[in-house]
Amino acid sequence: MKALILAAGEGSRFRPLSANRPKPMFPICGKPILEHIVSLLKAVGITELVCVIGYQKESIIDYFGSGFDFEVDIKYIVQENQIGIEDAILTAENELKDEKFFLLAHADFFVDLDMVQRTIDTFQEFNADSTIALTLAPDVSRYGVAALDVTEGRIEQIIEKPIPGSELSKYAVSSVYVFRPEIFKLLKETQQLDQAVNRLCKRGNVYAAIWEGQWIDVEYPWDALTAAQFVMDRLMKEGSHISKTAEIDGRIEGPVWISDGVKIRPGAVIKGPVYIGENTFIGDNSLIRDYTAIGSNVVIGFGVEIKNSVILGSSFINRLSFIGDSVIANNVYIGAGTHIINWMQGKPIYALVNGDKVNTGRTKLGAIIGDQTTLEVNCSIMPGRKIGNQVWVGPGVVIDKDIPPNKRVFVSQAIQETDM
Repeated sequence: MKALILAAGEGSRFRPLSANRPKPMFPICGKPILEHIVSLLKAVGITELVCVIGYQKESIIDYFGSGFDFEVDIKYIVQENQIGIEDAILTAENELKDEKFFLLAHADFFVDLDMVQRTIDTFQEFNADSTIALTLAPDVSRYGVAALDVTEGRIEQIIEKPIPGSELSKYAVSSVYVFRPEIFKLLKETQQLDQAVNRLCKRGNVYAAIWEGQWIDVEYPWDALTAAQFVMDRLMKEGSHISKTAEIDGRIEGPVWISDGVKIRPGAVIKGPVYIGENTFIGDNSLIRDYTAIGSNVVIGFGVEIKNSVILGSSFINRLSFIGDSVIANNVYIGAGTHIINWMQGKPIYALVNGDKVNTGRTKLGAIIGDQTTLEVNCSIMPGRKIGNQVWVGPGVVIDKDIPPNKRVFVSQAIQETDM
């Protein structure tokens, strides 16, 4: 059995984190999202992968190559113009048209392997035309939603992103399908995946693989926080991993994953679950709290507090700063005394995404900071704000709006002198 992975899109709603990398290459606990998916497919016995790529495709090819190092075989198909999921699927027709059936997976989700296996097993058990993994979601308007014959598990209809209040059910279409090659013909005729699936549904032979466990769709930057929690819970399920080359003079509480060459100075406290990448330095009297994932070659200064955050590689966080519920990309410099504010008295936090005001669904959310950005000393960032790549923020600035990439931000100061 082959798997088709859709990894061509830009992921514009994931900006600024997708500006310098395709979203599937954003690292969670030391591995790109796509690598987590490749490992998931391999775990259920699928090693022949067809990967549709497009936006910044070289980064995917350079990382995975032929797939040999990951014990899979990867065939790349380039979608020259990223004009939708239907076109992405059709670009792979020649690779899959002779298969009896194949699995289709998006490249931006996290789920346990049991869901993928259940989708395959349901297809084979019923000799179905298709099976689709469904999961209960609090807000199905973000996804496709399925109408079910609950007595037999058949899917009767799919509606893509229904208007809130008009949903057929609370079952969201997740990121895993099994199709027969007939789907290519139906896509050519309908030009819409949901309409193609509905053609199959009319025959009464499309079945649901219902998943009641956790499923994470990485659509927005703050979804990286939930994804990191998901990975850490499973990575440390059986306890901690501490490299023999790590130098630990601080205190460890709870499960941790500490990689080669990590240095943790006296007085520092690591309260797991926490992931720390290779050659990272944790300074004296720092506090790294639960569900923080820190990449490789990061420097955390004296007295810094970090909670529930994702920090990518080669970043520098200076002394006496607070980082809460935030996502910080590569090579970010944060000056001493910087505070990322992550709470608004329990009110829901909103963020701007492609010009639209979006409820993040969180009452705690700090900042999203792009690659190679510098914040000088004593900056403050209000909840839910995004700062683009290669931004310089001067000392003492309060960031209360999103900052686009390649900007300099500073405050004007009027100094007055009077006689004593």
